[in-house]
Formats: sequence, C-alpha cells, structure tokens
Amino acid sequence: MADMCCIGILFYALVNLTGCISPASDYATMYMALYLIARWCETIEHDPGNIDAFALLSVFSVYVMTLKLSTGLLVLLVIFPLVCLIRSKRTKDIFIYLALGLLTAAPFLIRNVIISGWLLYPFAAIDLFQFDWKMPVRYVNIDSSTIKVWARCLYDPSLIDMPFYKWLPIWWEAQERYSQMLILTNVLAFVLDSALLLHKIAVKAKLCRNTILINLCTFICIAAWLLLAPFIRYGLAFLIAAPMISVGMWLETWQKEYGSASFYKLFSGCVIFAMFFVLSPYWEHYFVDDIVFIKQNLTQPCYICQKNYDTSPMEEYDMNGITIYCPKEGQITGYDYFPASSYNYMIHNTELRGNSLKDGFRSLERE
Repeated sequence: MADMCCIGILFYALVNLTGCISPASDYATMYMALYLIARWCETIEHDPGNIDAFALLSVFSVYVMTLKLSTGLLVLLVIFPLVCLIRSKRTKDIFIYLALGLLTAAPFLIRNVIISGWLLYPFAAIDLFQFDWKMPVRYVNIDSSTIKVWARCLYDPSLIDMPFYKWLPIWWEAQERYSQMLILTNVLAFVLDSALLLHKIAVKAKLCRNTILINLCTFICIAAWLLLAPFIRYGLAFLIAAPMISVGMWLETWQKEYGSASFYKLFSGCVIFAMFFVLSPYWEHYFVDDIVFIKQNLTQPCYICQKNYDTSPMEEYDMNGITIYCPKEGQITGYDYFPASSYNYMIHNTELRGNSLKDGFRSLERE
C-alpha cells in the first residue's frame, strides 16, 4: 500500500507540472494529505504496533486540516491510536497528544480570527466574536455559497439549495472525459475493496482494522468532497489515494493469501484490469500535456527563476490617503499591486480602521 501511495504522489506531481506557478493552498494540502496517507500505510506494513507513531501522524492530520478545511475528515484517523491508548490506560499520553493537536491548530484559528473575525472562515455556524473588523455574516455566506455552486458547475449562488440529484448530472456533464474516468476508477476501487473485505470474512482471514480505517477515511473524504465542493483539484489527493491503496491491498493479499484459483481471483483481476483501462485516459492526457509543455519551454528560464504571475490593468482608489488597486476588467490582481481587491464594490463597502494599513480594514456594513 505504501509503495502504491508513493507512486500516487509522483502521479500528483505529473498532473500539476504545467500549472504550478501560484502559491495556491491546493498543492501543499494535497501533497501533505498524500504524504500522511502513504506514511500511515508504511507504518501499518512495517511497524503496526507503534501506537506513538500513529498518534503523531494523527497530530499531523490536524496540521493538514489547517492547510485547507476540505481535508479535515482525515482527523478521523485519530480513532485508532485513541482506542489503543485507552485500552493501554495511557491517560497521560492521551492528554499530551491532545495538547499537541490543539497547539498545532491554534495558529490557524488565531489567524482566521485576525483576518476575518471568524474562527473557521467561511463557516458561519461558529459565531464567537464581535470584533469591529469582523466580516458581515452575509458576506461569509455568499463566499461559502459561491465556492460550492462554482464547484458544482452551477455558477449562481441562488442555486445553493438545489438538491443533490439535480445538480449531480449537471456537474458530471461539465467534467472533462479524463476526469470522469478518474472518478469511475474510484468507484471500481470501492468495488475492489468490498470484494477483498468480503472474501477475507468468507475465508476467516485476519482483518487489519487499521487498514480498514485508512480506507474508510479516504472514501469518507471523497464523499465529503463530492457533497460540498467537488472541484477535482480540491479532492485530487483522495481521488488518487483510494485506487492506489486498493491496488496495494490487492497485490499484498494476492501474494500472501490467495495463491489458488478462485472466483475472487478472477473477479478482482477483472476489476484491476478495468481500473487500469478506465484510468488510462487520465494519465495519458497529463503525460502528453507535460511532454508538450517541456518541449515548448526548454529554453525558458522558469526552471531556475519562477515565471511571473499574471496581472491586468489596474484602477486606483483613494482610501484615506491609501491607494487601493482594482483590475479594470476581470478579477486578476497579481502580486505587483498592493493593497488590492478583485472587486471594486468591496472597496466601496470597506474602510480603514485607522490611518494606516497596520490598523487593518472593516466593513461599512453593520450587523
């Protein structure tokens, strides 16, 4: 499993080779999520009794969550070390690891409050503070709804309450064919996992509950991604990890337990072949893209010096003697203009809290 997950990390690098010029949160989040899953699988295979290693990886899952909330359900991995520590009556260690988790999350939560006035932005259900710089709840809800409807390919915040069965076909039709194939590969991975588990139960083979947990957490993360904000790039780590874990489990059990011919071997072999066949358009698309990209940019200096960020012509707005920039068209501000807003209406609805940028901004709207 660990070897296949490491291949998955290389696969993720292949997918993002042509577009990684921006310090977007997706890259760090997905790499760290893949690393966490690979390291968890490696510990299962080589040191399954090392509860402290699993506990520390659970703390690391909190860090991954602070990179992007969409990975938050990886924290469910804490179930395994927590149960083991409770059984071993290691109460002191439980509090130590709990404190480490809280200490890891604290900078993220404090930063959220300083920037937006909310503990978990853009999640308005937890409303604890009344600072004057706090973003109005209306903006928070609009931001949250916009993220979700754009991910669902609806593009209209008023459609946020559209039922799942109605927006799912719209979203599916909007996906590229190779992305659809990646999603279908995950369906096949779930089928393979189920077949493997049922066969183990049938032959009364020993079940590894920790392996079941890492599989379950990965598929739960995929389900949450699909229901909340199904941009492919938001959940790509899980969409890659789930098939890789399944194939790794299949290779391991094939070698160790199921040497004789059986219906399970025939069925699982067919599923593996189908997974490879269905996924081939995905890796072929990005492999060809990367080859073309490298050929076209062999003489460019961006292999050593990063390519400049995109920008656009700017308008200037005066706010108490401070110049605020906004693009004349579109929403791209780049990094050459600061401070800036992608939307001029936000500039008109905002004011400085003092006489300098150090004092920050606040909304002109009041709750």
